[in-house]
Amino acid sequence: MMTEAIVSQPLEFRFTWDRGEVVRAVRAVRANVSGRPWWLVFAYPVLLIMIVAVASTLWDGTLSRGALVQAIGPWILFLVAWATLMAWIGPWLTARAQSRENGPGQHTLIGTLSGDGYGTDNGRTQNSIHWNGVLRAVETPEFFLFYYNRNCAFYLPHRAIAPEQLPEVRRVIVSQLGDRAALRHT
Repeated sequence: MMTEAIVSQPLEFRFTWDRGEVVRAVRAVRANVSGRPWWLVFAYPVLLIMIVAVASTLWDGTLSRGALVQAIGPWILFLVAWATLMAWIGPWLTARAQSRENGPGQHTLIGTLSGDGYGTDNGRTQNSIHWNGVLRAVETPEFFLFYYNRNCAFYLPHRAIAPEQLPEVRRVIVSQLGDRAALRHT
């Protein structure tokens, strides 16, 4: 168990966001995902398609390299194209959905870092996560990312933090998460 960080009062950060920042945050979250690589998700459908194609060519009695390529080639190309499209457009779709729900620039987002955890409040909704629920924290050149599962994280942009507060933010994170904190300047 980590020691309680001595925080005299919660650190508060105010900022407004735009779609571009959300896109960059989603890409940062994806780039720092731990565990299974993203492309492995597509290995299972490719393997399934290959098994079905081989089985169907065996059933027809026409197992040849050309028949196999004809059977599975278009499907593999489709999956590669789909994966590429989703990797490129997925963050934009996330930003668009968040924009529709909350409206960029309409509400100031208030991020709060305390001995209890990290929370956000946009005037309409509040989210928070206790330090026990943070799987890990990662610092990128633009964000602090607080992962609450392997693929999803809250983000706190560096631009919202005064330069003199950065060491205190890092100290609180490290004191609460220990080796689960991958910060750039610790």
